[in-house]
Formats: sequence, C-alpha cells, structure tokens
Amino acid sequence: MPPNESCFPTELIDNIIDEAAVDKSLRGSTFSSMALVSHGCRHRVNKHRFSQISMDVHKTVLPRIQDLEGILASSLWQNNVGVMQHVRSVTLVLGRADNRNLRSNPSISQAIVSVLNIIFQGDGILAHNDSAYTLSIETADYRYADVEGPVRGLPFTILDPTLVCVLYDICQNTSMNTLSLKQIWDVPSSMILSSAITKLLLERAHFAPLEIENMSSRSVLPLKNLKYLSLTMSPSLLGSVLGSTAEFPSSLEVVRFRINYAGGYDVLRRLGKSIVHLILTIIHDSESDVSNSGIDCSFIDYSGFSRLQMLEIFLWGCLCPNFRRRLHG
Repeated sequence: MPPNESCFPTELIDNIIDEAAVDKSLRGSTFSSMALVSHGCRHRVNKHRFSQISMDVHKTVLPRIQDLEGILASSLWQNNVGVMQHVRSVTLVLGRADNRNLRSNPSISQAIVSVLNIIFQGDGILAHNDSAYTLSIETADYRYADVEGPVRGLPFTILDPTLVCVLYDICQNTSMNTLSLKQIWDVPSSMILSSAITKLLLERAHFAPLEIENMSSRSVLPLKNLKYLSLTMSPSLLGSVLGSTAEFPSSLEVVRFRINYAGGYDVLRRLGKSIVHLILTIIHDSESDVSNSGIDCSFIDYSGFSRLQMLEIFLWGCLCPNFRRRLHG
C-alpha cells in the first residue's frame, strides 16, 4: 500500500517546509512542488509564500495593485485557505529610481488603501487577532542622473492624505505590534503612540515635533509596551516622541543603537532599568576617537541596570576590537 500523509507526523512535515523557507534559493519551483503534495503542505507553504506583501507606492502600475486586490478579496477561496489568511507583514516602498517631480497618484493610492482595508478589514480589527502583524514604510535608494550614489529619504507628506489616514489607523491596531520606518522624514509623532507596538525599528527616521509642548500632559505613555528597539541615526525619537525628559518605557528589554561617537549618548541615559541586552554600534570619524588602550566604556553607567545581562559594542570606522561583556548569568 502506498504511504499516505498520515504516515508522517504533521510537525515533521511542517519543519521540513519551514527549513526550506529559510533558503531563498529553494523558493519558487521547489515551493510550488511542495504545495502540490497535499492540502496540509499547501497551507504550510502558503504561510511562507504569502506572509509578506510589498507595494511600491510610486512605481507600481495601477492594474498590478488591482490584481492584488482581486486575489485577496476573491470569493473563490475557502475559509482559512485564501492568500489573505497568510499575510502578516505589509511593506510600502516610497520613491523610484529618479525622484524628480515625484507625485502621488490618487488612483494608485486608493487601490493601495483598498488592499490595506482588506488585510486589516478597514474597521480597525485585523483579520487574525491571534497573530502579530508588521507594518514597514521605507524609501527606496534612488539616484539622479547627475549624482553618484544613492540619495536617502523622502518626506512622509509625499503620501496621499487618504493613505496616511489608513496607515494611522493601522498603527493604532492592537495586533499591529511591529513598526519599521526607514529613511522617512517628518513622520507625525502620533503615528507611533500606540501601546500595542512591542518592536520598533527606526533607520534614519525623523519625527515631526507635533504637540511636543504638550507631551508631558498626555494621558497615554508613548510605547508603554515596547520590548525591542532598534535605533539607527534617528535622534528625533527622543524629543518629538518621548519629550525632553521622559525615559524609555520600563518594558524595554533589548536595545540596538547606532550612534555617533561625538554625541548621541543622551539616549543611553534615558533607558529604562529593565534592559536585558544592550547592543551599540558606535561610529568613529577617525582612529583618534578611541584611546590606544582599547574602548573606554565609562560613558555607560550600567551599574544601575540590575537586569542587564549582555553588553555589546561594535566600532565603525576604526581598527579597535569590538567589546562584548556578559554581566550576569
């Protein structure tokens, strides 16, 4: 008698597919073959194939976004089988190869809004409240014909107002726990005041100082449930979002900073005392920034961090060795 699916534990089949998903070279035809084995295999494969959706706001043509909307909203799918059931991460990419005279297309923006409303069901309730969701907004590297190398960043205001409103609602959703902003300027501070965000990744993100004078009177503590923070060249998080004196929330456990050796250490003095793992990448303009005897860590008073277990420092731009110290455990 030929073997059937029940001869193999479901956990083993799932593990094989999960391991294959790690190797990007196995995706495509290999994944398609796996999906044809059985209903269970197809569901597991689709979990990886359709978990992430990326949309180019200023580059994708309207019919492509409309096709995506049709696939997500198709009534041909059975319950808990369709593509939408597997989406957990949405990325919006701003800009294109040449950003001169860049404008948002209202029709494309509205189509993207429709896609987001399908995924997030448009009423502030995610399709799957038992799962964590990620929203990423980033600017693509681009270059002008007379400029060598990529130019970083676009203003958040380049987005159509209708799309901005939907993004704001998504950020307030209780299941949208991861937010990533990369090379974006003038992001409204209110975008990240959600208590649902537990993981925040900022790279060259700048926040507009909206209502900064009234920040101390807010009834809701910004990012009060934040556990993981990755901060790269985004100093405005301190003033525009946290205010001039507030510390990071006490829930924060893992912090990854990339800061300039000449400054930026104020962010360290305002960490919560619950930090378990602190990772620093320090940028040096020259070798003279660091003494010949090694790394001077006197600027970090980690004695007050009773839960700190691991401190790692990586140097960028000099030949000194990196620093790694396990403090507890």
